[in-house]
Amino acid sequence: MKMEFKLSQKQIEIKRRESFLAAVFVLLILIIGTVGIIGPKPSITRVFTAAAFVLLFGVFIKYIHKDFARTKQRMLSHRLLIHNNFLILQQGEIENEFDLQDIDSIRFQRKKGAINSILINIRKNFGFKIKGYEGMDEITRLLKESVPLSKLEP
Repeated sequence: MKMEFKLSQKQIEIKRRESFLAAVFVLLILIIGTVGIIGPKPSITRVFTAAAFVLLFGVFIKYIHKDFARTKQRMLSHRLLIHNNFLILQQGEIENEFDLQDIDSIRFQRKKGAINSILINIRKNFGFKIKGYEGMDEITRLLKESVPLSKLEP
């Protein structure tokens, strides 16, 4: 049985919002820096320095716009599969495969009664978090069925 899950639209919007807020923060710093450089008595040097800041501002806006598009494409291509006792994480051409028998522990984190995230620890102190997928309850059910109870943490 092969089950495939993708990131929820809500998770994609959260990530885009985080990127946007970081961009706004940097833009505010650039604007404050530009105003601070010009100051109350503008000089040629200050005006050229402010123009350099405005140029940086334009380059940054172009970069952020491209980054938003790349982030959305990356997140839309992200998949989680549970198939033949393996947990498979795919992002475009990249695929990470984990044997469910190699799992040391799984912790299910709840928020308002629903599964918010799943923390998975695998041999050799490697761990990762599953969060923001459509069907988190189904993922939880499949993991509970596939992994021994002794490895499940409350």
